[in-house]
Amino acid sequence: MNRETGEASGDRSLHAKDVLSRFGFLSWFRCPLERHPQLGIVQVSHVGWRFSAPRDDLKKVFEEVANAAPRHVEWTFKAQKNWLILPLLLSEETHRNGGDFGAAQSLLVEDQDFCIAASKDLDLILAALELKVPVNGPRHVE
Repeated sequence: MNRETGEASGDRSLHAKDVLSRFGFLSWFRCPLERHPQLGIVQVSHVGWRFSAPRDDLKKVFEEVANAAPRHVEWTFKAQKNWLILPLLLSEETHRNGGDFGAAQSLLVEDQDFCIAASKDLDLILAALELKVPVNGPRHVE
């Protein structure tokens, strides 16, 4: 990890997709690049996905990891059509912006200290999830 920026070595998106696919088959996945490709600034870290066959028993695993692993900012897990692990502040800003996730991200990206802290935390969350992966879990992404 780059200590200054909070960036993980390698591609976090691929790593996150790999970890989550071990819990179930993914039909949808999103994890932004650590840095904006044109602007070069650190983006607001989060991960969203949809399992082909969601299992309610997994919700507790993701909720526990989202609450326990981070060290820099507060995180939350949400499960509706899509499942999300995101900074609580991003969730609150989305609510304040009438559900506009993009507008909330645009506001928060201006706070690079927050974005760097969240980036560091997402690496911790992914590491904690790796420890919770079911033995012989699925690895195929649809």
